[in-house]
Amino acid sequence: MAKYIKLGEKAEIFFDPTTRTKVLKGQIIKLEDKQKFSKKISAAIGGGHLVYSTKEAYNDYMEDLASKDDTKVFQKEEDNWLEAWVEANELSEKTLKPLKHEKLVELAKHFESEFSDEDLKDSTKAELIEEILDLNSEEEDEEEE
Repeated sequence: MAKYIKLGEKAEIFFDPTTRTKVLKGQIIKLEDKQKFSKKISAAIGGGHLVYSTKEAYNDYMEDLASKDDTKVFQKEEDNWLEAWVEANELSEKTLKPLKHEKLVELAKHFESEFSDEDLKDSTKAELIEEILDLNSEEEDEEEE
C-alpha cells in the first residue's frame, strides 16, 4: 500500500541522503518501497518532522501543481508529454540537458528532423540538443516571415 508524507507543522525542509528524498514546505510525496524502510524517514515520522498524508491530499496537490501556469512540470504518464513539455519550457541547452536520450529523440522527431530514426538513435545527447535547437530556431524564423 502506498504511503504519502508531508512536513510536520514546525518543519521547513527534510532531506534523506541515503534515499535522496527531499520534502519542502507544502509538498506531499509518495514513498517508494526503498523509502518506506529508511531509518531516517522513520525517525523523522516518529519525531513529528514528517507526518503521514492521505492519497486524496496527494492527488489534490498533484492537480494543483499541474494546473499552475508557471509550473514547469509534466507527468511521465501523460500521453501528450511532448506538447506539455514544449509548452511549459523554453527550449535551451539548460532545459534540454536533463532529458533522457529517448525523450530527446522524440523531441527531434516532433520538430521534424531530417535525420532518420536510426541516425537520431545513434546520435549523442549533445548532437540531439544541437539539432533540436537548430530546428526550433528555423521554425521561429519561418513564423516571423
